[in-house]
Amino acid sequence: MAALTADRATETQEISINTLPMAASTKIYAGALVAIDAGYAKPAADTAFFKVVGLAIEQVDNSGGAAGALNIRIRTVVIARFDAVETVRLNPGSILYVVDDHTVGDATGTNSIKAGICWQKISTTEVWLYMDPAALH
Repeated sequence: MAALTADRATETQEISINTLPMAASTKIYAGALVAIDAGYAKPAADTAFFKVVGLAIEQVDNSGGAAGALNIRIRTVVIARFDAVETVRLNPGSILYVVDDHTVGDATGTNSIKAGICWQKISTTEVWLYMDPAALH
């Protein structure tokens, strides 16, 4: 094959967007941290066995549905601004943990659910969070 002599339309797949089945009786808001539990998406929380998998792109209300009745689109690799709780220090490069579906903190909480890595501290109440599930689990 010869080297290119013009632009090429190279096909790609967006690896930072994923679609997951929703848990039963669950509503996830756009912009929320999303966790996976038993194969289904739920709002992130400091709950045993949860694994944060990304950021909700859209709101999906499966409040009246069975597990898997609806799907949610999430960004899996992203840097996003979140509320934060600083116990000691929100240091860039440090692992931050889930407080709730829109808040992270430097303390591990009861179940030590990792949210992501502190990219940049904005203040003692806000951070830029780098999320990449493959880097955390």
